[in-house]
Amino acid sequence: MLTLRALGNPEVQVDGTAVSFPTRHAAQALFSLALAPTNRFNIDELGERLWPEAPTSRLQRSIATMTWQLRKALGPDAWRISRTGNDLVFKSELVQCDLWSIRVQAFEHLADGFHDKAILIDRLREPLLSPWQHEAWVRYEQRLINRLVKELQE
Repeated sequence: MLTLRALGNPEVQVDGTAVSFPTRHAAQALFSLALAPTNRFNIDELGERLWPEAPTSRLQRSIATMTWQLRKALGPDAWRISRTGNDLVFKSELVQCDLWSIRVQAFEHLADGFHDKAILIDRLREPLLSPWQHEAWVRYEQRLINRLVKELQE
């Protein structure tokens, strides 16, 4: 089973064993895909996200290398990453992600008050992908989480 930890320091495990990525770009690509609403990302947009300073002419090669690194690091779960047309796709079936779980619990609380609000708020206040918290895309995702916290507090 593939497990993703997005709150705090990012961590990826395959069947309980920590996955090590050869570059931060491979890890960031996986979390970008996991946090995308459809678990897919346009290759050009992903390239601009991961290499904002790179010339456009180099992005296709960088994406191809990063995709290879990502699949290799995921080992038996490499099948989860595929390219469909001009999109990179993450097949998220049976994947566990701490942020997904806590978001579901928060929305359930908003709907019916089922979960402990204080615990949810504390979990959601953990920094998202802390080593990359200054990246624009992580700041955007963090703002979405902050809106959810504000809803829970009302």
